[in-house]
Amino acid sequence: MGAGAFEGAVNTSGSGTIDDIYFFNVFSGINTNQTATRVTALRPRIQTMGTGAIGTAIGLSLAGWAGSNFTNSYGIYMDTSIDRGTANRYALYSSSTSNSYMAGKLGIGTPNPQAILDVSSTTSGFLPPRMNKKQRSFVIPVEGMVIYNTGEHKLNVYTGSAWETVTSQ
Repeated sequence: MGAGAFEGAVNTSGSGTIDDIYFFNVFSGINTNQTATRVTALRPRIQTMGTGAIGTAIGLSLAGWAGSNFTNSYGIYMDTSIDRGTANRYALYSSSTSNSYMAGKLGIGTPNPQAILDVSSTTSGFLPPRMNKKQRSFVIPVEGMVIYNTGEHKLNVYTGSAWETVTSQ
């Protein structure tokens, strides 16, 4: 059984070009005496029908900010109320194996990143990808790539022409 506060669909027929289609789907909360397997607040689904084609599919587009009188501006904001459940708690989760793209600086553990990737912690460390030499041979390396070689128990860096082991002197 499914239930929704607002559900709808945009269906088109005929031929021609449609510049923009907007669709909104919200699933409401449940009564306290009910159990839900999954509750989804916003879940766009994009698919082609028949021989139609989609040039660009965007699952969630956040646009429309105008002016400059904002104290804070968040494209997506998740407070601690999402910290529920006993296992697999993720603020952001993607099961896609496609590439992800983010423009600008990314801060992990810091709200004010000072570099393209700024990882800050006083309670945990940085863990690079771990693999053995055979697994490393399947990687398409680029200059500066770093891995932890589990056979050597050392960091390896690709110099642009070969993998080199990082050693202390």
